[in-house]
Amino acid sequence: MASVRSHESIELLTYSEVIEVSGYVGNFKVKIRKKPRYVDESKCTGCGTCQEKCPVKTDSEFDFGIGKRKVIYTPFPQAVPNIPVIDRERCTYFLKGKCRACEKFCEAKAIDFEQTEKMIDLDVGCIIVTTGFDSFDPTPMSQFGYGRYDNVITGFQFERMSSASGPTGGKIVLKDGSEPRSIAILHCIGSRDINYHEYCSRVCCMYSLKFAHLIREKIPDAEIYDLYIDLRCFGKGYEEFYNRLQEEGINFIRGRAGEVTDIAEIPEEKGRLVVLCEDTLICRQRRLPVLVLGIDLGALAQEQFHDILVAGRSRVEQWCRPVLAPGIDLGAPGDEEFRCLLVPAVGGIVQRRVAQYIPGVNVGAAVDQQSGDGAIGPAGGKVQG
Repeated sequence: MASVRSHESIELLTYSEVIEVSGYVGNFKVKIRKKPRYVDESKCTGCGTCQEKCPVKTDSEFDFGIGKRKVIYTPFPQAVPNIPVIDRERCTYFLKGKCRACEKFCEAKAIDFEQTEKMIDLDVGCIIVTTGFDSFDPTPMSQFGYGRYDNVITGFQFERMSSASGPTGGKIVLKDGSEPRSIAILHCIGSRDINYHEYCSRVCCMYSLKFAHLIREKIPDAEIYDLYIDLRCFGKGYEEFYNRLQEEGINFIRGRAGEVTDIAEIPEEKGRLVVLCEDTLICRQRRLPVLVLGIDLGALAQEQFHDILVAGRSRVEQWCRPVLAPGIDLGAPGDEEFRCLLVPAVGGIVQRRVAQYIPGVNVGAAVDQQSGDGAIGPAGGKVQG
């Protein structure tokens, strides 16, 4: 991103949103809304003093709610540009007309509470739609207890927890701050399910296996369980990585979790969450107690005790019509129209409405293929309509 920003032929519009597209091949007109940061980009030095002095904290979107951020904040580490934005909905000055601590301590005088949004009109020859994806919200799948029970977290939350720049400094901990000794990882939550998303998200198996490997590195004596439908380790080196995890002592259970409950059937389950599942390889239903207090327990006759539960969520591609600006209509997941309108092009996929290119996850590509889509292109990376 830093290279993109410094490139003489690229204008980077951050904190901006495409709201309308009109025109035709080679002559598209794009309307962009540039939202106010309330920080003057030409003056800000990125020193971080304003964030340090801000007295108000709120949940961090980048940390998926397991960490905190200030009301004036940089969206994520290594953000480009390294310029903070003020959260107007939570800022004390915008709510009550008081505070202005960030303005008081900013030596560069970059705080500007009078900023307003700007409308930018551009004429462009082609459009590359790289909207990325959203993760599936597991809250409607109430059988797993996400949002109701402590220590039931999503893959992204675990990712931030295990990151050295995350809210726990890379330590894997329970809600009470203690270290877990037994961890269950659920695959395919919301994926391969006719009630939610019928398609396989393609990346979930491998990042769930990565989580197991990270846990083994950080907590060598932890009991780790992976509950899966099928392991789709299809890429170069993927099967070898799966075999490596088996050698590391990861316990794989072939069977989708059916429910997470706090109803105990034996004394040892009291005060714990219990994962109900079927192990299809041994044709047996199992109860996996999940500890919420960070107490290290042993095994109970084929029943494992867990401290923390990680849900591997499906991803939801952002190709849905409501997400895109008027004038960009790529169809929706599962639409035959969407599939039929696409024809191959060098460096990605192009819709029949020529000069609207659709690379990356919008056509189901995995991370390695997305990198290839971004790197390949005629004329040394130049996209030609």
